Amino acid sequence: MAVLKKIEAVRARIRALKNERTALEAQPRSRDAVREKVVATVTAWHERARQRHARNLRQLAHGHHVSLLDLNLADDAGPTWTLMLGPEAVQRALLQDIDCVPEGVSAEARAARLEAISKELEAVEAEEEVLIVQAEVNGERVWRRGDASPAAIFGAIPAHSP
Repeated sequence: MAVLKKIEAVRARIRALKNERTALEAQPRSRDAVREKVVATVTAWHERARQRHARNLRQLAHGHHVSLLDLNLADDAGPTWTLMLGPEAVQRALLQDIDCVPEGVSAEARAARLEAISKELEAVEAEEEVLIVQAEVNGERVWRRGDASPAAIFGAIPAHSP
């Protein structure tokens, strides 16, 4: 019976780790990540606008009729705004309310914690498999979880006997 109690405790730990991983993955981007995304988007807009505007100027130089504000980017006004106002002004305008975004966990911290959870989950699942085998040796039948790691079951993850 002691082995079954240990298996129950290990499975509770597995559930807790999986719940933590799910919660961490579901968190929205941090304020810094949102800021970085806005800056990258505005930078890309500005580059697209400059390329299109340069093309328009070359066509104008060859005597073609060109609408200088027509960048053929009808689906996106962002490039036109960056061309007219400059990328810094557009970034300032788009980021003026950035404080409404929660501070959140940084992408680096999130990735580090997810990696730690993954490693701990592997170790705990390997421990679970050792306990299940031990229970079976003792004549007790223990069903494996439906979401059990095949690597742990087949011994690809090294485990230490409890």
